[in-house]
Amino acid sequence: MFEYDFKRFNRRCSKTDQEFKAGDVYYSVLIEENEQFVRLDISAAAWDGPPAAAIGWWRCQVAARNPNRVYWAPTAVLLDYFSKLSESLDKAELYYLMALVLLRKKLLQMVESRTVDSSPGELVVHSLRGKRDFTVPVCEPAPERLRQLQEELCEQLFTDQPIDSLDEEPVKIADAN
Repeated sequence: MFEYDFKRFNRRCSKTDQEFKAGDVYYSVLIEENEQFVRLDISAAAWDGPPAAAIGWWRCQVAARNPNRVYWAPTAVLLDYFSKLSESLDKAELYYLMALVLLRKKLLQMVESRTVDSSPGELVVHSLRGKRDFTVPVCEPAPERLRQLQEELCEQLFTDQPIDSLDEEPVKIADAN
């Protein structure tokens, strides 16, 4: 299993480029743009709702910097992101890494590991929340590529404070259809 060296979001509003300060409320949005997943962090003042193309969004609050701690996006966003990756043939490495992460977080269950001819094989995993199985090709990236994939996950799916600590506001997930 891979270990990750995750960085934090850049603490700037995607719309205004204004720097976030401790205590500021902002919204994180995950969108698909030009066949790439992009995370936008938007200040509460500049927030006018999620873009129509949003895969998911969540409300956050900037905490004092703690260099030893990172937090994932809400579970529903992680699972929807994983589901979207399953539809992208050119994202096989990221799809495989995300499956490993979700298995480690116990958001997916291993159903079986299969060997397919002379290829590295595939994993069959089950999402209890989505109540469906996914077949994930085993695709271990080269070390230099692994760093790029880690940075992509960090940019899209991490924050530096716990989501649960905020006032409950619904997390919007786009329909998978």
